[in-house]
Amino acid sequence: MMNKSKNCFLSIFACLIFSNNISFAETNHSQWPIFRGDIGLSGYVKHIPQKFDLLWDFKTSSPIESGAVIGGGLIFFGNIDGVLFALNEQTGSKVWERKSEAGFAAAPLVLADKDKSYLFVGDDDGVFHALDALTGKEIWSYECNGKITSSASYFRQDDQLFVVFGSYDFKFYCLNASNGEKLWQVETENFINGTPALSDKKLLFGGCDSLLRIIDLSTGELKHSVNLESYLPSSPVIIANTTWVANYNGTVFSVDIETGKIIWKYQDENNGAFVPPLAVNQSFVVAADQQGNVHVIERSTGKLKYLLEVSGRVSAGPIIDDNNVLIADESGYLTLFDLQSGKEIVRYEHGPAILSPLAVCGDRIYVGDDNGNLTVYQINED
Repeated sequence: MMNKSKNCFLSIFACLIFSNNISFAETNHSQWPIFRGDIGLSGYVKHIPQKFDLLWDFKTSSPIESGAVIGGGLIFFGNIDGVLFALNEQTGSKVWERKSEAGFAAAPLVLADKDKSYLFVGDDDGVFHALDALTGKEIWSYECNGKITSSASYFRQDDQLFVVFGSYDFKFYCLNASNGEKLWQVETENFINGTPALSDKKLLFGGCDSLLRIIDLSTGELKHSVNLESYLPSSPVIIANTTWVANYNGTVFSVDIETGKIIWKYQDENNGAFVPPLAVNQSFVVAADQQGNVHVIERSTGKLKYLLEVSGRVSAGPIIDDNNVLIADESGYLTLFDLQSGKEIVRYEHGPAILSPLAVCGDRIYVGDDNGNLTVYQINED
């Protein structure tokens, strides 16, 4: 039975690990294997539902901040008590759990490579874990000297799979996915909070030293270092040759990846801290600040189109489609806005504070909350 499940899992993921270029048309896959849904971290999906019903929820012992990833019929997430869970996607029943010595703030990464299925995740003690995704058993681990809030991403080179992530020890790591051996590392001048964004042969990440680094994937060589004026607690977004990233002083930047030049910058007049990741579609960049404001910015010009308000502070990044944006807040609401008009379409009371990144996968929305619930909503468009 396990061999049959394993073969199914590997088959499902085969199409996901051989391309680092994920276009808008390809991101609404039936899996959500990585933080923000794709390696560019766009937060983009084909369709956000306007109506949805509770399907099931799963209760854990402590708040969920890490966010869920989905693949091979399983859902993976951790809580701040240091427990990792794998649930059956259809029923919500527990497949396995694994206790760590430290909590999890980073969302996992789930991948299949050759004859193995992997779950990668870092913990608050600075240990990066590579587990068998089907059983939860450890394959290898790598110890850093600072906690890991950065979710991992991945790339393939010379038929080998590599994982990349940052740490609070002022280092960014590239490790061989099969054995944990280090390929390269980049040293910084302060903490690395966010998840790296990848495109083609380049990797981008920011940190608390205010620098956006553009790195050559194969060698770890620094191509450009762009000073963005303040802490970069969030993750960048990459589409084609452009990246967008926000800083702690309320500024959103558009940067050319090839030259490292700033194309435009948008300044929040209230200097609200942008901590959640951005969401980007063909027309707009959406940034949520910690004061409960949602800034809808024109992608081409950097000009503000609308300033939207939600019920509370926003910790989870927006999810965007071509026409709408979905916001989760710490007052426990899910709010959907029309991007063209700025009008609120629906405001749904989930209940507990939502700190965890949202996942929108197939016809479902996955929400982790401050009460330790992983809740799954089923789309209902009737």
